[in-house]
Amino acid sequence: MLVFFKTSDFYKFFVIEFDKKQPMPLATENQKFLNKKNTAWGYPLLTLFFVFIIIFMSAWVSEDAFITFRVVENLHQSIGPNFNAGYRVQAYTHPLWFFFLSFGYIFSDELFLLSILLNLFLSLTVLVVFCLKIAPAPQSAALGLLTLSLSKAFVDYSTSGLENSLSHLIAAIFFAAVISDKRVDKKFTTLSLLACAAALNRLDTLLLFLPTLLLNFKKTKFKKGAWSIIICFLPLIIWEIFSILYYGFPFPNTAYAKLGAGIPRFDLVSQGVSYFIDGFQRDLLTSIVIFLGIGLSFFSRQRSLFPISIGILLYLIYILWIGGDFMSGRFFSTPFLFAVFCVVNILDVSKVRNISIAIALVTVIAFLVPSPTLLAALRYDNAGDGQINNHGIADERGHWEEHFGLYRKGKIRFTFDNEQERPEYTNRQIAVFGNIGYYGYKAGYKVHFIDPPALADPLLARIPMKRNPDWRVGHFDRAVPDGYVKSIRTGTNFIKDKKLALFYDKLDLIIRGNIFDPLRLKTIVLMNIGVYDKFIDKDFYRNHP
Repeated sequence: MLVFFKTSDFYKFFVIEFDKKQPMPLATENQKFLNKKNTAWGYPLLTLFFVFIIIFMSAWVSEDAFITFRVVENLHQSIGPNFNAGYRVQAYTHPLWFFFLSFGYIFSDELFLLSILLNLFLSLTVLVVFCLKIAPAPQSAALGLLTLSLSKAFVDYSTSGLENSLSHLIAAIFFAAVISDKRVDKKFTTLSLLACAAALNRLDTLLLFLPTLLLNFKKTKFKKGAWSIIICFLPLIIWEIFSILYYGFPFPNTAYAKLGAGIPRFDLVSQGVSYFIDGFQRDLLTSIVIFLGIGLSFFSRQRSLFPISIGILLYLIYILWIGGDFMSGRFFSTPFLFAVFCVVNILDVSKVRNISIAIALVTVIAFLVPSPTLLAALRYDNAGDGQINNHGIADERGHWEEHFGLYRKGKIRFTFDNEQERPEYTNRQIAVFGNIGYYGYKAGYKVHFIDPPALADPLLARIPMKRNPDWRVGHFDRAVPDGYVKSIRTGTNFIKDKKLALFYDKLDLIIRGNIFDPLRLKTIVLMNIGVYDKFIDKDFYRNHP
């Protein structure tokens, strides 16, 4: 029998086995379940089930996830963790999520279904951790779960084939550790391990965890805390050493492609503002809860929540600074989750009047947007190109769920549609094409892709974006240098731009040379400190026709 009871302000979950030879009388058993403390937990349990059904019916895979899928397949085909065969380039941004998929591939090579199942399992675990370890009362749990189910960012990116669900779980365990009553040194070790996992999953999310980590570091003895950080962050250190030795660079290729596009900071920040405005327009509840969480944490007496709110604020500033993303809501899902945790631990919803008002407000706000999650779980009425707004920000699930959604037209699909497959790529040696996700995955490793947005191309990632007043965030198209395609086809440098040819010689040594060649290792150091940047005529390629 499942029993919930209150101990030191936290509700814990236990399974109690009764003597089968002397069963509990039916009246006594009914009385147990009718007990107020037990029946109160029926609401969050039902809500948890409801939230999971919404996530399940909304499950999908984004087009960008297929970039990682291709790398996973290449790894298992002994090509290495690379997008293009023979070229060591990190085209994925989430090493820990990549490891999960690569391990799961051992048991199933259907990456579409595998990624969704992993996402669903991680998301269900998030909900369970929230109920058992974070929510201070059943009413708080029910309100928090309802809020999660009505957040478009959280529901959409609880699956998608991307790393968000894993970030959500790390955030949930991290928050549970923050509000726990562990000893200071033990808590700091736990927080350090989780912060390392978050950074290994997606490096920029470390901003969310850093303020809390620093505050708890101050509470420990310096020497002990320093050793804890070194030991706990060892997986990330090992990964960075591997990344520099194998790929030649400490960060994913996408980071260089986006940071090196040459867009003025003012324009990027303006695009970032558009990303926040888009969040208010498409997902008002998520935006309100994020800022509510920050505001309440600032003025709350629960001082342990203050650094959490600082982390959320830092991450929002970072989103603004980099220009946001082309995927509407993707970068908001994890800060939103943290905000929900803060809100339910601060607001008193124990009274019927308070919980009723909170539920009513949350529900009304959630239905003030074009595609509420409850309706969008069934179908999108305006899916397709119309989901991309004037600032290039897209409702990615609305755009792709027809092809890559798990639950479609009343049926569960176990593989994705191949309606968009382009057979002409099958027999090509090289394809110059921008959307390398789905098409790259379907074409297979025999086709080498040169993508102008430079997500998987190391040379184009170092060249500025072509001047274009209508540029789209995350899709910074470059000019393909004369002779570059022939260079890829033959393996010999035929680039006509003499200076760029010198740069490519150095880059080619890094991505194709012997890993432990002393000259390669020296070139890696010089490349990363910018010695060879002078060989790139940025003005020429920025103004390339």
